[in-house]
Amino acid sequence: MDDPRLIEWLELAERALAAPVEERGEVLSKVAERRGELQGSLEQTPPTEPAAADLARRLSEAEEALGQLAQTLRDDLQTQVAELRQVRNAAQGYKPARSNTPAFISKSV
Repeated sequence: MDDPRLIEWLELAERALAAPVEERGEVLSKVAERRGELQGSLEQTPPTEPAAADLARRLSEAEEALGQLAQTLRDDLQTQVAELRQVRNAAQGYKPARSNTPAFISKSV
């Protein structure tokens, strides 16, 4: 029989992968917290039998997909931060025209 903690770990990974983009941050946070608890439990009391081959394969695939998702999110975040820095740096050199400087001076004056 497979350890229920490993089955729960797989379910958490699959839930994180299936989460809608809008909720992904919140779901990943909750999943990471619960996975930490499961990891501590598995380290304190390891399973008495090795996991079934199918469970191990599915868990490995889900973890690999989560790693790729995390890398994609990191890359997107770095791109957005770089764009924000570029906009901020461009805006720092901007000095609006002084309000007391006339925009047009008539020759008739």
